[in-house]
Amino acid sequence: MRILAAENDLDNARLLENILRKNEHTVEVVPDVAKALQRLRE
Repeated sequence: MRILAAENDLDNARLLENILRKNEHTVEVVPDVAKALQRLRE
């Protein structure tokens, strides 16, 4: 599964990314909702 997550706390972002990747997901973490919306449009 491909997952796009918006998380502004760097420690939480790393933790989330590690957990999701260990469960064989493809994950991209961006720092805020604006960046997530921009990434979705790309």
